[in-house]
Amino acid sequence: MMRTAVCFLLLTVGVCAGQVAAQKVPADTVWKKHSKDSLSYELYAGEAFRIPAQEFYMTFEVGATSWTGALPADFAIKPFNSGFYALAWHSRWRLGGEDSHHMFSLGVEAAWYNHVFEKDSRLEVQNETLTMQPLGLPLKRSKFTMFQGSLPFSYQWHGIDSDNNRRGWTVVLGGFVGYGLADYTKVVYEDANGYKRKEKRTGEYFTEPFRYGVTAALGKGDWLLFARYHLQPVFEANHGAPEVQTLVLGLRLQAQR
Repeated sequence: MMRTAVCFLLLTVGVCAGQVAAQKVPADTVWKKHSKDSLSYELYAGEAFRIPAQEFYMTFEVGATSWTGALPADFAIKPFNSGFYALAWHSRWRLGGEDSHHMFSLGVEAAWYNHVFEKDSRLEVQNETLTMQPLGLPLKRSKFTMFQGSLPFSYQWHGIDSDNNRRGWTVVLGGFVGYGLADYTKVVYEDANGYKRKEKRTGEYFTEPFRYGVTAALGKGDWLLFARYHLQPVFEANHGAPEVQTLVLGLRLQAQR
């Protein structure tokens, strides 16, 4: 009876070990060795992790937007209320041999920059001049949104953690080139009867159509802290708007599997 049980155990272990070896799981598993009395066996859990030669992934970014430069009081915005959202689809390629941790990435992105003004005023255009017009009533929100399409590109370094998988540190340095697709304002307020009102206006607000800047990110696993900075001014010259650039700080979800 004892001999039969031992043979059954050996057979089971052999089958399991064969399955694990056949799967060649590259992540989240390590060499394991078990021994009891005179019985010992090993489970082989795969090869050392290697950065793929090419792969696709998506990113979602959310952050706070601010303007840098000489900003008049009328154009002041609330950076922690001014949100940034971006959704992108990327492809990246390994730089170097099979043991390389370096990659180059290129993608397509849709991004929304929402700027919430501090004062109860709305951004308007009068005689091709941008002005902040007071509306004469308290506003729950006065927002100016820029929507753009971009081509983000970056160099990425991916670290390997102690469990031999790519959930270590990631460093990203890159930039983007893009084009403004739509600009609009939106105000939210209560009328004299206490009803909530929303007014949205889409039009020409003399923002620079071609947009470009630099980006950087640092994180571990799928979550990274990121920053992006526009090198071109937000508004075109000679239309009464201040000469400012856009700065965004936020969090990125980078789905890399």
